[in-house]
Amino acid sequence: SGARAAAAFVVQRGDAQRMRIGGDADPAWIEAVVAARAAGVMVLAFGCDVTETDAKIAGPLTIEWDGDAHNL
Repeated sequence: SGARAAAAFVVQRGDAQRMRIGGDADPAWIEAVVAARAAGVMVLAFGCDVTETDAKIAGPLTIEWDGDAHNL
C-alpha cells in the first residue's frame, strides 16, 4: 500500500557496537529479516545503557549482514 514500515532491534548491552544478522541465528528468522528488508522494510538496531534498575536507548548500532557491515 506504500506505507513505510520498520523493524527495530534493541540490544540490551552497554558495550555493543553492532548487531549481526546471520551466523548461528535461526535460518528461518534470518530469511524473514532479509526478505522484509528486500521488500522495503527499514531494519534498525539500537544499543542500550543498562543498569540494575533501568535500560535506556543509547543510540544506533551498525548492522552486519552476514559479515557485510552497513550503517542504517
